[in-house]
Amino acid sequence: MRHVVMNDYNAAISLAAKAFMISGAIAMGLIFSEVVNQLVKRRP
Repeated sequence: MRHVVMNDYNAAISLAAKAFMISGAIAMGLIFSEVVNQLVKRRP
């Protein structure tokens, strides 16, 4: 946010992209662990 206020849009876009990639990786990890958990629970 500070980079946007200081008109440093290149750094702002770079940091925003990095934040979105990290949050996406966390979300995919949560989804993957939930799928594995459901598969393990279904086994007799």
